[in-house]
Amino acid sequence: MGLLDATTVAVELRQDHGFVLLTMMLTIFLHFWFMAVKVSQARKKYGVKYPALYADSTVKDAQTFNCIQRGHQNSLEQLPHFLAVFAGAAVRVRPPLVAAMFSLTSFKALFHADTSV
Repeated sequence: MGLLDATTVAVELRQDHGFVLLTMMLTIFLHFWFMAVKVSQARKKYGVKYPALYADSTVKDAQTFNCIQRGHQNSLEQLPHFLAVFAGAAVRVRPPLVAAMFSLTSFKALFHADTSV
């Protein structure tokens, strides 16, 4: 067998994995929708116009807006990794338990985004 030979791994999905899929979909929706709304509100409040990603030093409270924008961007950057770990854990651990833990972690991140400024 060479280094490039394919290995097949069978993964059995149970009905409980529906909780995992639902949690993943809700997390993606909440991260995109909730945090995007926060950034849009901050753009309006601090007068940062598109296409500028961040406020420059001429904008009053530029650091506050930049923190909100960076929090959203950071969450979007980390979300694929988080989802991959979550999906992997759901294969090895009981899916309802993993879904509950993932939900708590996701809502903690959203709560932090809402109260960090």
